[in-house]
Amino acid sequence: MALRGTSARLPVFSSPGGSRQNKVNRGLYVVAAAALLMAALPAEVRGQASNVSCIATADSMPGIPAGISDFGVSDVTVNCTGGSAAETINFNLRIDLSAPVSGLTATIQTDAGSFQGTRTASNSMSWTGVALPPPGGSGVRTFRISGVRINASQAATGTVLMSFEIAGTPSISISNLTIAVGNVSAPASPISCSVAGADAPQIQDTNADAAVAEMTIQCTGGQAGTPAAISFQVYLNASLTIQTAALTTDSGSYQGSRSGSNSIAWPSVAVMQPGAGGTVTMRLSGIRINATTAAAGPVTANVTASSLSSVVMTSSQAVVAHVAATSTAPRITAVNPVTPIATGLRTVTFTGSNLVTGLTVALLRPDGTAMPASAVTVVNVTATSMFVSVDFGGIAGNYSITARNPDGQTSTAFSFSVVLDSGPSTRVGAMAQFASGGGWKTTIRLLNLTRAPASVRVTLISSDGLPAQLPLVVSQAGASVSMSGAVVERTILSNGSLQVETDAAFSTTTVGWIEIRGSAPLTGFAIFRQRHQDGSESEGTSALDSRTSQNIVLPFDNQSNYSTGVAVANLSPASPATVTAICRDDLGREFYRDAFVIPLNGHISFSLPARWPSLAGRAGSIELQSSLAAGIAALGLRFNPSLNFTSLPVSVPDPAQ
Repeated sequence: MALRGTSARLPVFSSPGGSRQNKVNRGLYVVAAAALLMAALPAEVRGQASNVSCIATADSMPGIPAGISDFGVSDVTVNCTGGSAAETINFNLRIDLSAPVSGLTATIQTDAGSFQGTRTASNSMSWTGVALPPPGGSGVRTFRISGVRINASQAATGTVLMSFEIAGTPSISISNLTIAVGNVSAPASPISCSVAGADAPQIQDTNADAAVAEMTIQCTGGQAGTPAAISFQVYLNASLTIQTAALTTDSGSYQGSRSGSNSIAWPSVAVMQPGAGGTVTMRLSGIRINATTAAAGPVTANVTASSLSSVVMTSSQAVVAHVAATSTAPRITAVNPVTPIATGLRTVTFTGSNLVTGLTVALLRPDGTAMPASAVTVVNVTATSMFVSVDFGGIAGNYSITARNPDGQTSTAFSFSVVLDSGPSTRVGAMAQFASGGGWKTTIRLLNLTRAPASVRVTLISSDGLPAQLPLVVSQAGASVSMSGAVVERTILSNGSLQVETDAAFSTTTVGWIEIRGSAPLTGFAIFRQRHQDGSESEGTSALDSRTSQNIVLPFDNQSNYSTGVAVANLSPASPATVTAICRDDLGREFYRDAFVIPLNGHISFSLPARWPSLAGRAGSIELQSSLAAGIAALGLRFNPSLNFTSLPVSVPDPAQ
């Protein structure tokens, strides 16, 4: 057989029986010839695989808006040549990016199938055991990397780079170890909005349904010509009498809906960003208020705005009306609870107008005698409400109350009924958490599944154990009533229901727990809703818990940047509770223990990894043990890295097990 490219010629020997030197020489010649033969053969013939050389190419160069927390970079195609044409190559690959990775997985696709990689560091992803089959007729093996996503809000402006580290058998190399897979744009100037009101009308404080002035919202800045969805919310210092109002833009009209007793929300208004020097104008109209719930003086509207784009309110408040008092004398128009309980010390809320700090009150019993001053204490006074602590001494019947301001002006007598605590004296359950204000809203829903009407008392208790005075919307039998207070008392018919909502127009969040007392067993739940700055909402649900236990167990999961929040209520109105927290891993082994104190009738809520850093990045269960027989109620919420959340189940261990 002739060998191309082989210039060595084999020597001719005279006979196999030559001299010893000739035999030695002949052996050397044979070895040399064999070596030349092997060198002349192709690598795959001589049983050795040549190295595999690859080149990576990005499919495109996507522009990535600055501030986007989750965006896909370009897919990458890698073409490889070399290696044995008949063998499958197995390799491991790691990619590093110049921006944090937002996705947990990505995919490599070869002719052998799909291979799932995982995030192994904040800006890295890895694949192991990827099979790259023989190249076929083209002589080129190809694999594609797809599904890689980054957090552009934490990336520098400019080119996003992807670097490769690859290892396999035979040896694999990528000639261009770093390629560009995207470009993060420079952040646009924020969208800046301001609100202004038209001429504010004068409204008498006896007007229960009055229109306020229209408002205009003007916005400038942002990325010119780029659409944005902006969520607006308007809070007023007076109760609303309408369910909707209009927000009009150049592109059309948007119908907002009441999101609280004194707030209206537009969750997604399409706005074309005007850019620097441009202006977009919107108009708010159709807002009506109950002036009897407002203090004399200006009615203000506070406007908040949020968007995935950067948006700020440079001027957020406008005066939309002036409430004129028909009289400067104090006036009492309502009481909450509607029928206070005659037994024990009760906090009763009286609402009205022209109430001045420092006022005094006088209460007359059903027989017309005055209650002693020692039994009546004015706890707090605002222009429209006063909170009075009263011990009715167990005497039911029709009472009357008058208020006297420091200037000597006195209200007319307001009559109300006091009843014996014959119905809702029994606690039928508790809800371990409510949250109101600062974007949080809690909706309480109770159902009476018994065959007879049931009286019920809902009490909102703040973290310090005192009644939580909040704006409430009470809905029953198709009618809604706005009020302010900490206690709601109603009768629920057989198979009927009651709904209580609290969504305070405060920038801060009020938290606490809910006690439910009733004359019959009830079922129900609480919905916790949080409105995020981008206008999206998260919800979690907690069932009414009728169990009373000193021990409660709930799971926690703080892995992959998730976190677990816990709320605990002390059900004892008499003593503070010491609660011991025992943390166990998924094998049931205790690895951490701590204790904390909750005030009597009080409440506490916190993030587990924030309070106990040793729980960060771990999963398991936490057992809460109260020192008091009155027991505790608890709730768990699991938050993902975007702060959306879901409820966690709560278990009561069986002491006999």
